[in-house]
Amino acid sequence: NSFCTLLAAEKRQKEDMAFAWLRVPLETTFGPVVGLHWDYYDGKEDGGAAAGEPTEDGEGAPAGKERGAGVPLEGTDDLCDAEDELGAVMWNANGVSCDAIAARLSSAGASSTPSALTGWDVLELGAGVGVMGVALALGGANVLVTDLPRLEALMRRTLRENTGTLSRRAATAGRVAAAGFDWMAKTLPPAVAGFAAGKASDGGAKGRRLCVCMCDALYGNPKTWGPLIKHLAAIHDAAVAARGTAPLFLNFCEQRVANHEDAFFEQLRAADARWEAATTTLPRKSELGLPVRMTEFSMNAGSGSANGTAVVASSESDNTQPTLPAKASKKDKRARAGASPGAERQRKPPQPNK
Repeated sequence: NSFCTLLAAEKRQKEDMAFAWLRVPLETTFGPVVGLHWDYYDGKEDGGAAAGEPTEDGEGAPAGKERGAGVPLEGTDDLCDAEDELGAVMWNANGVSCDAIAARLSSAGASSTPSALTGWDVLELGAGVGVMGVALALGGANVLVTDLPRLEALMRRTLRENTGTLSRRAATAGRVAAAGFDWMAKTLPPAVAGFAAGKASDGGAKGRRLCVCMCDALYGNPKTWGPLIKHLAAIHDAAVAARGTAPLFLNFCEQRVANHEDAFFEQLRAADARWEAATTTLPRKSELGLPVRMTEFSMNAGSGSANGTAVVASSESDNTQPTLPAKASKKDKRARAGASPGAERQRKPPQPNK
């Protein structure tokens, strides 16, 4: 009875709340950035800026990610197409993933300048609201955030919300732009192909590394994985041809469904045996307290064999697991097929009352 009472109370509370675009801060290694989040609004203006005084970029705004908390965004007619989309929310692994990317790129391309990520171009696939890209730009990287074309206006709005912070740190910050990218497209969009080839970088691509990152981007429709794998190979080839170095690929997956990403990397290996990968469980958990796994993968021209057997990089760390497993058993496939769709979504807002 008490459980039913709680459910009824929650239902009444939700009925009293309306959906809204909320400005929510994200704390990162390079400082706070503002993200946008489509959710119930509880009427309390907190988490994004002082009540009644929304700032241009939210720098220094108090943290607060409770559901329904945040400052309502005004003038959102251009965001209608993004409402209720998977990419319309702040995913719980954003902060952990952003810090892990920063640490990995800093160690791989140490810079003597105050900007730890100077010399890196970062292409984010499935960026959603685009908040991670803003943080990496604050660290000195040049960034292109991409997602479905219907989310392009949302990503651009996030960039505008952080204009003040980026401007104040212009001496050390990199640039960040947004572009639509539907993985089902037959070829790379010009913006993505050009970025991979370093055409957006001052002084050309030589000497600059490319990192391609994804954060919880594999929780969508697995039917898009095949086209995505072809695009990853095209991005690799474009970068090698223009930059002379292979890109660094990083994937992050909050473990709402255990080892969800393994099926993708099995498919990646089947497509081309030159892919190598290693997966590490990050020491920090997501904001929901769930493990987050980072997979670093790359394509090596001289590795693998024609029969699809890939060389899998591994670490001696206890929390490191190879990402390219043996072929899944029928039992494993049935288990994946039976996973609850609701478990694959961080905090998908319920449909608004009509």
